[in-house]
Amino acid sequence: MFLLASSCFFLLFVSTDSRKFQNIFFQDFVATEVHESAYENSKISLNLDSSLLDAVTVQDVQADALCSLYASSNIADFGLEGWQCSKSGKALGVACNGINVSTWTGVTCDSKYKKLVTVVELDGYGISGYLSNALGNITTLGYLDLSYNSFYGTIPLRFSSLTNLAYLDLSQNSLGSSIPSSLSTLTKLNGLILYNNSFTSAFPSELVNLHLLALYINGNKITSLPTSFGNLSSLKSFFFDYNEITTLPKDITSLSNLVFFSCSYNRIHNFPYESLVYFTTLNYLDIGGNGIGGNTRNFTYLLHCVVDIVF
Repeated sequence: MFLLASSCFFLLFVSTDSRKFQNIFFQDFVATEVHESAYENSKISLNLDSSLLDAVTVQDVQADALCSLYASSNIADFGLEGWQCSKSGKALGVACNGINVSTWTGVTCDSKYKKLVTVVELDGYGISGYLSNALGNITTLGYLDLSYNSFYGTIPLRFSSLTNLAYLDLSQNSLGSSIPSSLSTLTKLNGLILYNNSFTSAFPSELVNLHLLALYINGNKITSLPTSFGNLSSLKSFFFDYNEITTLPKDITSLSNLVFFSCSYNRIHNFPYESLVYFTTLNYLDIGGNGIGGNTRNFTYLLHCVVDIVF
């Protein structure tokens, strides 16, 4: 069904197949923008503490942290080039030696001094194991992507020390328990990508004061959003499909910068249609699979321009 109203173009998708396609397409589209920005800034714009640059021990600590992940998983099975680690997880060399950007596959050092680790991206290898707590010792990390692997267990509490982190992607793994509230210390975080894991319980209220632009928690077992969720007013993309959420916070109207909003396949029966008038930048809305009542003609006039609506 296509509705045309003044300069606004509405698309209404009904079939399940269309819904799946749209979710995947938009999720990748938005994540790419945040992810590329964080990646480039992590390499170039990191404000390095001069004391760290002269401390060889810091380079050793960071190498040991990487090798702790090597020991807590089956990274060795993938033959990643450059990783100088013993089986017990002791580093036999440093990842950033001040000469090369890095010879360790998936590891990038700061581009100016080439001494400190700023990027770790080991996505899509199928690595199995648990996330080492020692990864939290790489405090210069601005970008961490361990998505599309088979990591299990929980997010280490020491991740709260990664205060330079702008982008964290742990999606498509087998991580569980609750999302740790200690991530609230990551004040530079713009992208938190945790979809398709087994996280449970409520979304931590401590995280609503972060400056997130993209939040993907779809495909988990999260039961509720905090009443102060509207504090995440910088959010541009929010996907929480396929969870166990029953109600939306009243201050959801504060998310006025949303471009993509998807809450399909939860247990939400009453959608606050009147709140849509506040979403002046919304391009995509998916509320399908909730048993929500109402007729699209009753609320599309509240929306602004270029909106894809999925039921």
